[in-house]
Amino acid sequence: MAGEIAKNTRIKKDIEESQARLDSLSRTRKKLLLELKELECQFKRESVEHGRLLNLSAPISGLPPDLLSSIFLLCYCQESVPHFPTVASHVCNYWREVSLGTPLLWTNIHVRLKPSPWLSPKLHVDRLEAYLKRTGTAHYKVRVEINGNHDFRSVVELIAAHLYRCSYIHFTIANHPNAVEILRESLQSVEAPILEYLSITVRPWPRIDYNPIQFSAILPNIFKGALGAPVLSLLRLTGVAGSLQPPLVSVSTLYIDGTDMADLTLSQYRTLLAALPNLINLSLLRIDVTGSNSEPFDPVSLPSLRSVRLRNVPGSQTAHLMLKCLPVDQLECLVLLDVECLDTCLFPEVRKLTFSACDFPVEQLGHLMLAFPAVESFTTEIVSSLVLIALGYPGTPVWWPELKFLTVKEIQHEEVVSLVDLVRSRKRMECPLSKVCLDKRSRVLLRSKGLLEDLEGMVSVERHDDTEPWPSGLGYDDEDDDFWSF
Repeated sequence: MAGEIAKNTRIKKDIEESQARLDSLSRTRKKLLLELKELECQFKRESVEHGRLLNLSAPISGLPPDLLSSIFLLCYCQESVPHFPTVASHVCNYWREVSLGTPLLWTNIHVRLKPSPWLSPKLHVDRLEAYLKRTGTAHYKVRVEINGNHDFRSVVELIAAHLYRCSYIHFTIANHPNAVEILRESLQSVEAPILEYLSITVRPWPRIDYNPIQFSAILPNIFKGALGAPVLSLLRLTGVAGSLQPPLVSVSTLYIDGTDMADLTLSQYRTLLAALPNLINLSLLRIDVTGSNSEPFDPVSLPSLRSVRLRNVPGSQTAHLMLKCLPVDQLECLVLLDVECLDTCLFPEVRKLTFSACDFPVEQLGHLMLAFPAVESFTTEIVSSLVLIALGYPGTPVWWPELKFLTVKEIQHEEVVSLVDLVRSRKRMECPLSKVCLDKRSRVLLRSKGLLEDLEGMVSVERHDDTEPWPSGLGYDDEDDDFWSF
């Protein structure tokens, strides 16, 4: 019994001594961990400092801030690196200081709201606010793309607060039940003194009814501040955005998409045109006009109008009504898609003409030849070979005697011989073409029939697969243009 007590006492003492050693080791371990943590912090600070010194030793760090800023702007304009401003600001402290101090680097702003479990709308607002702050007092451009029922009112209101220095606005909104109302309420009372480009696309939300009559009243509903939008030159309204009209008096290029609109009455269409006294370029996509062709009417006075694109509603017979409302005798460029009738319209000044999928009946052929006496450049795509046959008819008069440039796309098998005969006949009649442009399909088809070399022996032949920019001379790719989309 005494031996058991002594054994238990010894074990208890050993436990106490072991606990004391553990406590001591724990204190030492804690101290060492604190020292290690401090050492890690020191190491990171020293690494950052070492990296900064290495950056300073690089030759480019010797460049003055103004010169480095100019290099940044050059790289940015060339778009050689995606998201260049952000990338440049993360290279080193010096680059970050210079990039953040270069307002023009941040003037192209892109906000994209879409369904995401990670990105909240507030994050986009904060990012937009940061970009606007970095632009300083510089003019800026903004694109906003929204997909889903997001609360984007704060985004629009933030843009509106800085609208006095905004030159370009683009909105694309889909799957949102109140997009039109939010845009109208946020923009109706502001002014846009330097805004030149405005594009608004609001896709109809299938779960709610919307007003399909988009141009029932031709009145400004946005930018109704004192200055309005005095230099707005390009306006695009598509989807169900027709009611979001700004002041129209200065607009020179107008895009209207009627895909989701009800038919316009002839009166509404003419009222819209009359509100555009400075219009130069007009693009009409799938707009149908209801009215009578029996009552004569004069064209709307549009003294500056020079270029028109018209894509007809499939099966509609009112394209000629829309053209009759225009001063077509002064047009210089005309693009027609899905048009089947020109009625009695004449286009004496048109120099550049495009027909695409225009199924003109045989009885219209004579009028077509007479209607365009001044054409110099003609583009044809999926059009009856009768037009090519007429242009190459070996007789007098020579139709379209000024024609020098011919572009053929999507040529059909039965048109191949007509094309070669056209070039040969006009050469014989001393009205030769200067150049023929063919898309890939047309070149392959001509080659397969052994006629490409014959064509190249008579005229300069070039490959041309791209869509012509519109308006003519546009110096950039218009990614928002849906005119040719099927």
